[in-house]
Amino acid sequence: MGTGSSTPSVPKDVKNESHNSARNILEGYAESIKEQASKDAKIHGHHLKGDLAKAVFRHPFSKHRPYYYSPCDLDYRFHTNVWHRNAEDRNPCLFSRSERFSKEGEAECGSDKIRGNENNRNDGTACAPYRRRHICDYNLHHINENNIRNTHDLLGNVLVMAKGEGESIVNSNAHNGMLNVCTLLARSFADIGDIIRGKDLFLGGPSQEKKKLEENLKKIFENIKNKNTKLSTLTLEEVREYWWVIHRREVWDALTCNAPTGAHYFVYKPDSLLNFSSDRCGHNNNDGPLTNLDYVPQFLRWFDEWADDFCRIKKIKLENVKKACRDEKKRKYCSLNGYDCTKTIWKKGVLHRSNECTGCLVKCNPYEIWLKNQREAFRKQKEKYAKEIEAYVSDTGISNTNINNEYYGEFYKILKNNNYETVDEFINLLNEGKYCKGGLEGGKDIDFTNIGDEGIFYRSKYCQVCPDCGVVCNNGTCRDKPNNGNCGNNVIYNPPQGVTPTNLNVLYSGDQEGDISNKLSEFCSKTNDKNGKNYQTWECYYESSNNNKCKMVKNSGNNITEDKITSFDEFFDLWVRNFLIDTIKWENEVKTCINNTTNADCNNECNKNCVCFDKWVKQKEQEWKNVKK
Repeated sequence: MGTGSSTPSVPKDVKNESHNSARNILEGYAESIKEQASKDAKIHGHHLKGDLAKAVFRHPFSKHRPYYYSPCDLDYRFHTNVWHRNAEDRNPCLFSRSERFSKEGEAECGSDKIRGNENNRNDGTACAPYRRRHICDYNLHHINENNIRNTHDLLGNVLVMAKGEGESIVNSNAHNGMLNVCTLLARSFADIGDIIRGKDLFLGGPSQEKKKLEENLKKIFENIKNKNTKLSTLTLEEVREYWWVIHRREVWDALTCNAPTGAHYFVYKPDSLLNFSSDRCGHNNNDGPLTNLDYVPQFLRWFDEWADDFCRIKKIKLENVKKACRDEKKRKYCSLNGYDCTKTIWKKGVLHRSNECTGCLVKCNPYEIWLKNQREAFRKQKEKYAKEIEAYVSDTGISNTNINNEYYGEFYKILKNNNYETVDEFINLLNEGKYCKGGLEGGKDIDFTNIGDEGIFYRSKYCQVCPDCGVVCNNGTCRDKPNNGNCGNNVIYNPPQGVTPTNLNVLYSGDQEGDISNKLSEFCSKTNDKNGKNYQTWECYYESSNNNKCKMVKNSGNNITEDKITSFDEFFDLWVRNFLIDTIKWENEVKTCINNTTNADCNNECNKNCVCFDKWVKQKEQEWKNVKK
């Protein structure tokens, strides 16, 4: 048998995932859809059934490995239609990243990368996971109606792809646990099913190479249909659906060829009992794969996977930030811009750089950008959910009409009937994922309904500027120094006779969280308002290396209430640091416009941000000239 009930010894990975997690709920709802698809395909099964032993690979090297009765016997070096002499250039994973689950990898939400949303950049959209972006499908890009002449040939090529994908998943996930690898294999299995059936939303890179694959698959299935009169009454979508349900067991077996011993897939049943697959994620189960994720709409699976990845990666990044910025037992207390808060008096402009605190700057800035990108991905998927379920349940204006939507309406109606008609209800399921428990500071759980100031996208208490008067650390604890008006610092700004101070208007985006374009909105929208809230007014003199100071005038630069006095060297360091940090933030903000290869993303938002960025560059050029004086 392929499944079994819960055992007394339940692995930790299972305990961490609630029976109400999105994955478990979606698995349960998809079971009836899969059963219906199997019934629908039964009458046509023998007309579409492929036989691996009859598959022909039209490459001269295939004659060296003529016999293949099991998917695990397949070898991409010989069983392929990719005409490259170098064996590794025939690898299905040729252009896929070997590290499939990098903490630096992000989902792709760009409207030019996601099918069905090409002309609606600001509307909600699906987000292709990093895993999906690098799926091992290179060999499928070389199939067409000339080298795939029947259902046997198609099966052979799909199984080669699935075996390569499975090996890549297993090798990339070796350190993340046995149960996790089966979940990842199930997600790729479902994506392979979407590719075969014409449901895949991912268009690929800038060249949208997945469009060509879909066009070729359409022609291949049209040929299969036209060569068999018994299939003439079926639509092309039905032929593809039935082909998949008939061959899904073989695809799962190919995908799990390299699944490790001791790895099991599991799902909760409605009675809260756990069902586990047999060993190696259910490889060679007679009753087929335990998973039903291939009958969950791709967008919903991706939303769930995005949430899993967010919780997993946030936990890692938060721990890295904490290590880089704090160790109070060793009197280490750093600011997000790399200053030592035990020696810095931020309020008075006394700044102290520290090599030990550089790591805090290096970790915090990318972390804040990552959180900003995740917030935007979350927004897009929330909006997509609301529009998607409304369209399918009402049967009015079904979205993505160029995509095979077979069985989607039935699935979304099940969601509605189980009180998941609104996105807020669905989001509660995301909180139950195994990585979302204890993912915040202090071991608090991640809650996707909390997106406020200190919610899930908060950059943490570790990525902040120094307290106004700095901190004092004793007995393993650091506390803010008291603010008695001048922080105990009586630095005087008094330019010597004969030295003419230089006045500087410095554009400052501030240390608060948020998009740089929003923080500089007044600068972007107004013309030459040097007294605006985005400007700091500085006056500097430089007599010698031992006598130089700069003073920021009160009531400038986001309402500073008293003068800030510092040395010219410290002012210069601060100016350069802020410039570099803002440059990185601008790069992240406008990269989708700069890298865009279609006209879809050239909208008002891009134009506004690019105009502001150009204005910012000119302002900084002028500031640099003044600083050098």
